[in-house]
Amino acid sequence: MSHLPTLVPLPVVSLGPEALFRVYDLAHDGVVTSGSMQTGPWMSGPNGIPCTGSLGVLVDNAMGYALIAARPQGHWSVSAEISMELCATIPIDGSLLRAEASLLQADAFGGLASARVLDEGGRVIALCSQRGRFIGHDQASMLAPAWDADTDPALTSSILGTASLIGAEPLRTTDGGELNLTVTPRLLNPLGNLHGGISLYASELVGLAALQRSGPQLETSSVHVVYARPIPLGCDVTFYASITHRGQSLAVAQVTSTNDAGKPCTIATVTAHSSP
Repeated sequence: MSHLPTLVPLPVVSLGPEALFRVYDLAHDGVVTSGSMQTGPWMSGPNGIPCTGSLGVLVDNAMGYALIAARPQGHWSVSAEISMELCATIPIDGSLLRAEASLLQADAFGGLASARVLDEGGRVIALCSQRGRFIGHDQASMLAPAWDADTDPALTSSILGTASLIGAEPLRTTDGGELNLTVTPRLLNPLGNLHGGISLYASELVGLAALQRSGPQLETSSVHVVYARPIPLGCDVTFYASITHRGQSLAVAQVTSTNDAGKPCTIATVTAHSSP
């Protein structure tokens, strides 16, 4: 039977992804893991609509640390699946969003956490879940990558967009979409791999780009990502989007990322609905 194990003191590590996506104040009070994110126009996608995937780092961190708080001693949690359901339009006016995550289940192998993203008025913006796996890892081996936040254009330029955040833009192809990304130090998680929230962000960007062709304007309503293998520093990873369904009011894309060897790393489903 699953159980909620004795909590292990929680170390919070903030690196490039947290700075790029303005995520801070991560904390765990023994029950709820929370974090804040400052919104802004940089969260808009190529179509000018607030990008659902821009919440990826915030929710991955909040739920990830809820799981890490339940890890066995000498272990860390890695994302196996993340799901996000959008409930309301994401603000981009400089206000704060807050994620509140709770552990639902944990055993010696991993666990399940859920989270809500709230705006300053308490309105629910998104509902999320994350399944994590515990792996043996020495915290002392977590080294901050060589990255200078003071000179990063994504944090110093007044003109921000997808390219300045992750260094890649989604491209439409004849039958879908493609996004090519090199994993640089600014995109790493504490284990030295591409941050799971950034994989979610890239998947949603290229998935929506593939779906948004002619017809009514679409907005992403949900994203589900399966993490098949880590994407390490220096890897050139490609996110391929294929259209599963494109109707007048509902569209679905599958996005698979592959590494230098052509092996799948993440597999995502992006669902979009026509704008009101």
